[in-house]
Amino acid sequence: MESKTTIDKLAPVRRDSLPDGWQLVPKTPTEEMLRAGMNVGYICSIEEYDAMLAAAPSPPSEK
Repeated sequence: MESKTTIDKLAPVRRDSLPDGWQLVPKTPTEEMLRAGMNVGYICSIEEYDAMLAAAPSPPSEK
């Protein structure tokens, strides 16, 4: 988990600066995220989540 000091150093990202249809997600799923997945009948391991992040496409470049 990132330390608060490291997180505090990151530049804030405004939602309206993200490409349409995109959102930021943590590299490690939170307990709440894992619970939400289980509530819909899907159990996702940390390894599966890491694989999904690795397979995620890059955001479209601005022109």
